[in-house]
Amino acid sequence: MLYFESELVFPRMEIVELTDKDVEQYLNLLNAEDSVKDLLSRLGFPLSKQEYFEKIKSFSTWIKAYVAKQGGEVVGAITFTGAENLDMKDACIITDVSVRRDHRNRGLGTTLVRTVLDFARSQGIRKVVTIVSEMNVPALEMFHKVGFKPYRVLKDYYIQGENAVALEYELV
Repeated sequence: MLYFESELVFPRMEIVELTDKDVEQYLNLLNAEDSVKDLLSRLGFPLSKQEYFEKIKSFSTWIKAYVAKQGGEVVGAITFTGAENLDMKDACIITDVSVRRDHRNRGLGTTLVRTVLDFARSQGIRKVVTIVSEMNVPALEMFHKVGFKPYRVLKDYYIQGENAVALEYELV
């Protein structure tokens, strides 16, 4: 468990691995985001707790999520998974970073990403990658600030013909 206090982040925030008792709040956070609602509906969301755990168990590789909690309430989350199925044995992929609207622009997303980098380092993972819509300038800026470098533009990645940027962070 990680506790931190910062002028940028709300005081007394904790970052913990997602547990059964936090899943409903986590799913509510994901489902509250307009920008991801369409994607989530294509993936079968919104899900109940039971459906969520069944979906997680069906993954062909490992998957983890951390949540940021303040006063017991989930206000941010990050999900990441192994990349073995993409022939990237020593890598993991950040699949989602979500921060509740009233907690944005205070460094919480950055802290969640750094939490994943720390975990990856501790597991001997050599590279962390993510894919971000080129329209999502705040996310691109946040990943750049942390040290991620773009390595590919994925043309027409999203259904609406929108491009995505593949970013990587080398841990070695």
